Amino acid sequence: MSVIKTNNMRIIEIDENQPKPGEVYDLVQMFYPNYSSSDVIAREADLSKIVHREYEEGDCAWELLQRDYGGYKRNPQIEIHWTNLYSQILEDTMAAMILQIKEA
Repeated sequence: MSVIKTNNMRIIEIDENQPKPGEVYDLVQMFYPNYSSSDVIAREADLSKIVHREYEEGDCAWELLQRDYGGYKRNPQIEIHWTNLYSQILEDTMAAMILQIKEA
């Protein structure tokens, strides 16, 4: 464990075995509640694959595209749904991070 001081002089212990946040999604992985088993995280990942055209026929993103959007990959609702869900994930992550800091 290492110790850091924040602006308001609170001391927070950081487990050095945890990944260091270097990108926004590192924070999501560290602080989002139940990250590894979250259906919300899985849906956001699938929508991201559709938006960025990174899905393959037969994978979960492709199945979501077929089921919820009729296979129409240019449906503007896909990007809207992805952006809204991604924003909500970031908000929930920040709330969880703030709560953890307050409890420290």
